[in-house]
Amino acid sequence: FYLDAEEYGIESYIEGYDHNPPEIITERERLFNALGGRPVSITEKEARFLVQTHLHINKKYNQDLPEGREKFNFMLKPEQTLTPEEYFQLYDKLCDVPPMPRYIVNHCIMRSVSGDVRGASYMAADAYFPEGTIVTPDMVPQFEMTGIFNDQPATLCRNTIEVHGDPSENVFLSESVIEYRGSYRLMTSEIKLTPECNKVIYANKVSDFKITSAEAAMLMNRSEYITVYEVMVDDPEFMASFKQFVEPYTETTYDMGKMYINFNETNAHVGRSVYRINDDIHAMYYLTDFGELLIMAYDFPTVQEAEMRMALSLYPHPMTVTMKYEFKEPVIYEFIKSGYDDFGHFLSSISGGTINK
Repeated sequence: FYLDAEEYGIESYIEGYDHNPPEIITERERLFNALGGRPVSITEKEARFLVQTHLHINKKYNQDLPEGREKFNFMLKPEQTLTPEEYFQLYDKLCDVPPMPRYIVNHCIMRSVSGDVRGASYMAADAYFPEGTIVTPDMVPQFEMTGIFNDQPATLCRNTIEVHGDPSENVFLSESVIEYRGSYRLMTSEIKLTPECNKVIYANKVSDFKITSAEAAMLMNRSEYITVYEVMVDDPEFMASFKQFVEPYTETTYDMGKMYINFNETNAHVGRSVYRINDDIHAMYYLTDFGELLIMAYDFPTVQEAEMRMALSLYPHPMTVTMKYEFKEPVIYEFIKSGYDDFGHFLSSISGGTINK
């Protein structure tokens, strides 16, 4: 199961049979690579409870269950319950957040603005269930840290953190760029942590107002380094080698091609004083249906390393570098959405920004 706590609930499901079936191993490794995670053992009881809690998210947002429900119906009934102690033990397994101030602040804002009430409650120092509670899959802990909580599944695009006042007080000021259905907000919040810096005592809004897409883009701006190749997409041997090379990466299909994302192995970027949503990306490979292959990274050494890794993996198949660029603003997704099948033609159609070939 791939479970999404923000909007999609039980998002996807695959099955396999026998001991360690290859399709399960492949999917597990792909997801762990993409999410910067590590395997954690849970009990069948905990697994049933997790699947059932996410079923409620499907219902809340009117999301269809993935194909194969008839195969995993046995996980949905009867209703699984936990004691409060068992509930918090389970979430200790799921939410392995380092007790470092910037990790805690970024996670607090991320979980709160996304509408992930369980994730937000886990960050709160005062989360609890009343004594004697039997925790059912639709229940969440009670907590007071609600000053920045958002009931809609918005996205934290960028966040900056600075110490506010005396450092010994563990109070931080954050400026957050938040996106929801194409609209952007700029929220400033004040967050106080426990002396151990492992939980949030309070999180209050200082200001919150709408900004334009252009203002959001300016705040989130960063360079993109792109290398463009000509490749032989009609060569079965090349395509077989390329598919093997990108197998560990996350694949997304678009109208004119496919994107493969190589994520960083850890989520260390969440501990930075300036957090960006795409800082977990190491490199991207976009293969068009018309014989162009683009490699993108956010710094020059990384795009060079990605070029070398791909060249070694695909040797001796011919690949011709047609151009290398540095863009001072995001371009790769604009190209993907543009409908153009040639990157050069796309560039000639746009203006603005600085292009270094």
